[in-house]
Amino acid sequence: MDDFSVLKTMKDTTFNNYRSQFDALNDSHQIYQLTAPKLDKDQKELFSMALDSKLVVLCARVKYSSFTNVNGIVKHIDAL
Repeated sequence: MDDFSVLKTMKDTTFNNYRSQFDALNDSHQIYQLTAPKLDKDQKELFSMALDSKLVVLCARVKYSSFTNVNGIVKHIDAL
């Protein structure tokens, strides 16, 4: 199960926020695809780098949230 599915399964409050961010990133990628033919080399590179870096950050946030949720459950189990 991937980290995003873990958050959804655990009904984590951050899931909807991250879902919205992924949707916005996908929308931005579609805009990039439509405008890329009109952009010069530097503009394409900047746009692409911005999309890539935002995706990396968002994935790291999801991974961290998933880890903290699972870790919280493990700590709860250990306390039993």
